[in-house]
Amino acid sequence: MISIHHVALYKLSLDLLNPLQSSQTRYTHKPVLLCYLRSEDGVTAWSECSALEHPGYYHETVDTVIHMIQHYLAPLLLGSSFHHPQDISTKLNHNVKGHSMAKATLEMGCWTLYAQQQGLALATVLGGSRSKIPSGVVIGDDSHHDTVIQNVTQALDQGYHRIKFKIGPKTSLSLIKSIVNECKPPHLILDANSSLSLDHLEFFRHLAQYNIDMIEQPLGQDQWLELQTLKHNLSIPICLDESIRSIEDVKLMHRLNAGHYVCLKPGRVGGISSSLKIHEYCEAHDLGLWCGGMFETGIGKAYTLALASLAGFNYPGDLCESRWYWKQDLVEPAWVLDQYGYFTLSKDPGLGVRVNTSVIKTKAQKVLEYFD
Repeated sequence: MISIHHVALYKLSLDLLNPLQSSQTRYTHKPVLLCYLRSEDGVTAWSECSALEHPGYYHETVDTVIHMIQHYLAPLLLGSSFHHPQDISTKLNHNVKGHSMAKATLEMGCWTLYAQQQGLALATVLGGSRSKIPSGVVIGDDSHHDTVIQNVTQALDQGYHRIKFKIGPKTSLSLIKSIVNECKPPHLILDANSSLSLDHLEFFRHLAQYNIDMIEQPLGQDQWLELQTLKHNLSIPICLDESIRSIEDVKLMHRLNAGHYVCLKPGRVGGISSSLKIHEYCEAHDLGLWCGGMFETGIGKAYTLALASLAGFNYPGDLCESRWYWKQDLVEPAWVLDQYGYFTLSKDPGLGVRVNTSVIKTKAQKVLEYFD
């Protein structure tokens, strides 16, 4: 039985070790919103909100999430008892429309509470079937050709199985050619973050000559008919990211034949319960599926790694070591790869890592606190 007694939100800002350039934004730091939950029986859990500071990527932000949890979502949970985390998801969705990232911030923490109550690792509770998870890293489109090649080479030397390179309207074909021919990544994704259009069809066709696994979100998130057209005119598989906000979007992609792969970000679809439904649908319909990232700290990464342990996740996700983004992560031990480029999941109850609360208390501001 899950009975939430205490909810608190902590906000802090962490500098990235190296700036990350997408087609739209250059990220130099990450606003981090953490959620602390304590149940009536004294079990505690931490979760991480995936929202960013500004609504350029997604309409929810750190501030809107705080508002929704404070005024609407936390009051729904406090003082109530739930047999299973899926019951929490049902109640939140029944009472509040939208605001998936805010819901996920609470719901995912409740899954960890439940796992600890059962004495099981989160991955085990979710039905995970593997303890070794392949790695993947994101490389920004730096203005300097040599810097990009150096970053890709460094990632491959560290054992990463998959490279994702950010592209946009100004990305040169010669740079992509260099990545493919000089670095020879075993798996390569090009991520356009909705920045291209059907006017770039000739650019897309030129990409077909290179060894590229897929193009991620080439067009706008709601351009379903255009995505359908592009898929029928392109030999490279298409993966949808920003377009996937619920299982209904996955069904729409499948029925319109508008994509081959789903990049699943649990925060954007409302949490783990919704993610499990998407996983089940993709398995049943032979769709490609992998876990996307929002350059989370080790807390958020623990959740995506647990999800990635499920059999239906059939491609390496956005899963990198703590040291790729952060000088000091918020978990101990830090997430590190083995010599073969895999993460090894702990069998300890809950997240399998310890949250470094001393760092949080030193660097973070408590922005909300509720007791039942």
